[in-house]
Amino acid sequence: MSYTVPDSVRYILILWCAVSTILSLLGNTIVLIASRKYNAFKLDKYSIRLIDNLAAADIGYTITDIIPTIGAVAANGWVYGRGSCIVVRFLTNVFRNMAPLLVALLCVSKMTCIMSPLSARARDTPHVLLAVSLIWSIVGTSCLISTVLYRDNVYYDHVSFQCWVDYTHREYFGTFLIGYMILVAVVIITTSIWLLVLARRISGRVQRKGATAIIAVSAFYSIATVPTAILMALELTSWFESWTDEVKATGKILTMYSFYLTNFCNPIVYYFSIKSFKEFVDKKIFRRVSEEFPSSGNNSDNRTGSSTANTSNEHLLGNQEDDIS
Repeated sequence: MSYTVPDSVRYILILWCAVSTILSLLGNTIVLIASRKYNAFKLDKYSIRLIDNLAAADIGYTITDIIPTIGAVAANGWVYGRGSCIVVRFLTNVFRNMAPLLVALLCVSKMTCIMSPLSARARDTPHVLLAVSLIWSIVGTSCLISTVLYRDNVYYDHVSFQCWVDYTHREYFGTFLIGYMILVAVVIITTSIWLLVLARRISGRVQRKGATAIIAVSAFYSIATVPTAILMALELTSWFESWTDEVKATGKILTMYSFYLTNFCNPIVYYFSIKSFKEFVDKKIFRRVSEEFPSSGNNSDNRTGSSTANTSNEHLLGNQEDDIS
C-alpha cells in the first residue's frame, strides 16, 4: 500500500494515543490499588481477581503497544529495530487476547452470582488463581508459538504505525485467528444479553447497576473486537484488493485505534456504576469530603458511622451483592 498518512491525521493519532496512555495507566493503577490495598470492591473473590487481571492486562497493552506507537507515529516510522518489532507483537498479542477472555469470564461470573448466589459465595482463592493462571499460560504459550512460527512474517505497517503479522500466505492460521476473535466476541455479546435479561428480572437497584457495569464493559470490548475481526477477514479476500489505498488505510486506522478505548473505559465504568469504588476515588483521589467540606466534621462522622454500619450489614449478608457481584 503506497498511501501516506497526512500529517494532520498523525497529530490526531498522537494526541489520541497520549490521552489513552494517561487515562489507562492512571485509571487501571487506581483500580489495582483500590482492589488490592483498600479492598474497595466488595465482591466475591472470583470477580475481584478477574478485575485485577483485567486491569493488569490493560496496563500491559498500554505499555507494549500504545506507548511504542506514539514514538512510531511521531517519527513516521519504526525506530526501535526489527527485533523489538517481533517482541512488541508477541507481548501485544498476549495482552490483547487476555482482555476479552477476562471480560467473558467476568460476564459468566456475574451470571452465576445472580443465578446461584450460594455457589458464588463458596468460591475460594486457590481455584480462582488456578483458573486465571491457566488462562494466562494458554494465551502466552499460543502467542509465543505463533510468534516463533511466523517471525519472518512480522513487518512494520506504515499506515497503522504498528508491527503486524502477514497471514495472507497462511490463510488457515489467519482464518483460525479470525474465528477465535469472533467466537470470543459472540460469547461476550451472548452473556451480556443474558445479563441484561437477568438484570430486568432481579430485584434491587444495586444488583441491576452491577449487571449494567458488566454489560457496559462487555459492550466496549465487543464494539472494538468485532470490526477488527471483520477487517482481518476481508484482508484475506480478493475483494479487499479492489479497495482504494485511502479506504484501506481508513479502515485500519479506525479499527486499530478504536481498540484503545477499551484500555481506559473500565475504570470510568466502575466509577459511575460501583458505589464502593466511587466512594474510594472520591475520598482517596479527589478528597472531596475532607478538602471541600472541612467544617462538616460531625456530618462526616455520621456518614462514616453509617457507612460502617452498612458494611457490617453487608458482611452479615455474606458480602454477596454489593455492587457488581
